[in-house]
Amino acid sequence: MATVQLLGDFTFPGVVAEVPPARRAVRRAAARHLQVPDTTEHPALEVVELLTCEVITNALRHTVSGLDGGEVRVRLLATVETFRVEVLDQGAIGSIPEICVPDPMSECGRGMFLVEALSKEWGATRNRTGTRTWFEVPF
Repeated sequence: MATVQLLGDFTFPGVVAEVPPARRAVRRAAARHLQVPDTTEHPALEVVELLTCEVITNALRHTVSGLDGGEVRVRLLATVETFRVEVLDQGAIGSIPEICVPDPMSECGRGMFLVEALSKEWGATRNRTGTRTWFEVPF
């Protein structure tokens, strides 16, 4: 079994204005692990940042985390070759995240489609306290 290292564990208020600070925090932690500046153009950093933004936004739109007083927790882990980002929300209002075929004319609905397309692997599990949506990106 591969050794897993916790690179960051962050909690943010469940408001859209917190999405940019959340994705920047994950990118900074990932860049530190790669021992490069967080401004470096590195494919893994770009993908981790984009998908973190998509999954957090999804959690805020579709779960209790996006309601007044809600919050979202983001964890960044690494193995010797992969970043794993976990977004933990406070409970789904509907079903767990799923891939939808995006309407080409719609401004939204592409989040999990992008996660599927750009990650090595992803998944979601629900328990009584919320949903954990995760994805893995090789570096």
